[in-house]
Amino acid sequence: MISGYEDEEKEEQIVDQATAARTIEELEAEIVILKKLERMAKELRQSGRDKKWEELSSLLQGRGSARALDQIFDLRGHRRKLVIFTEHKDTLKYLQQRITTSWAGKTRW
Repeated sequence: MISGYEDEEKEEQIVDQATAARTIEELEAEIVILKKLERMAKELRQSGRDKKWEELSSLLQGRGSARALDQIFDLRGHRRKLVIFTEHKDTLKYLQQRITTSWAGKTRW
C-alpha cells in the first residue's frame, strides 16, 4: 500500500516531468506557446487538408517526382510492392481507410 507521502512524491515527479519551466514566468511563456500550438492544430484539423496523405495518394496514382516514381514503378512500368511503416495503430487504420475508399472498385492502382 502506498502512503499519502509516497502519493505526493509521485505526483510531484509527474508534474516535474510535464514542464521544463523553473519559474512562474517560464511557465506562463510555455502556456502561451501551448495555446498557440493548440490553435494551429485546430486550424489544421478544420482545414481538412492532410499533406502527407496528399503526397502518398499522388505517388499511388503515379504522380510525383521522378525519383519517387522510380521507387514505385520498375523499369517496365509495373507497379512495385509498397510497404508503409507507421508507429501508431491509429495511423495504420487511417491509411487503410483512405486507401480503401480512394481505390474501391478500381482494378489497377
